[in-house]
This record gives sequence, C-alpha cells and structure tokens, in this order.
Amino acid sequence: MQATQLITRRSLDQLEEDIISLSSHINATEYEFLVLVREFDLRQGWKAYHFNSCAEWLNMKCGIAPGTAREKLRVANALFDLTATSLA
Repeated sequence: MQATQLITRRSLDQLEEDIISLSSHINATEYEFLVLVREFDLRQGWKAYHFNSCAEWLNMKCGIAPGTAREKLRVANALFDLTATSLA
C-alpha cells in the first residue's frame, strides 16, 4: 500500500482536531491503565497467576516488552506519589 492511498479528504484543520482529540483519549486511557496496574501490583495479583512480578505478568498477558513493563510500573508509582503530594 502506498502512502498516497492513506490520504483522506479531511481538511488539515479537521485532521489536526482528530489527532488532538484521539491523543487526549489515549492519554486518559493510559492514565486509567496505570492506576489499575499499580493496584494490581500492590495487591500482588500477578502471584495468583504464578508470575514472579507484575512486570512479567504485563509482558506475558498484555504483550508489553519487559523493559517497557518495568517503566510502566515506575510511572504508575510516580503518578501516585505526585498525586499524593499535590493533595497534601
């Protein structure tokens, strides 16, 4: 498939608006995902499925690369810490 086949008839303004809107939804969904992952890790839900860590569980169950899975856990904890700090 050539790149020209992917071009739509949307105006540039509409294309920009659609990209920004989709990005907003992706970011909100990613935040919700990180909140859930943090809780799953804190509750050690991954042990119930015989994994050695939440990162390993994310890798095997969600198809997230091991390094990326560890980074998502780091970010999930950092977001919680930032939220707790801002509420104090």
